[in-house]
Amino acid sequence: MTVLPRSEQRQAQRRALRDLDPEGYSRKNADALMRSRFKRSLDDYERVLAEQGGHCASCSWTEGQNGRRLSWDHDHGCCPGRNSCGDCVRGLLCNNCNYLAATFENEELRHRTEGVINYLTNWREQ
Repeated sequence: MTVLPRSEQRQAQRRALRDLDPEGYSRKNADALMRSRFKRSLDDYERVLAEQGGHCASCSWTEGQNGRRLSWDHDHGCCPGRNSCGDCVRGLLCNNCNYLAATFENEELRHRTEGVINYLTNWREQ
């Protein structure tokens, strides 16, 4: 009898649970991730998504358009990095808008972005 290392045993258990109830497994994992990173539940996500009309708060991108959920946006001035205290969560953005929002919050990156916009504008005018 072959004994699997503990990490492989856990992986096999997770695969078995996922195979039994793929939708429930995915929801449970999404809920746990949102609670740990943003202090928000999957129910909070679904409520905010409905309040936003089912799309990114900044553009018309809808959930699942690229096979992914929208991202929780938070104030990086309050909580730098990927995690949030929960008090500074603003809404749901697509990955592109979330990246841009974080970029514009950072003054140094905002100046670089303005430089890139000027560069592209000037190139088109040539």
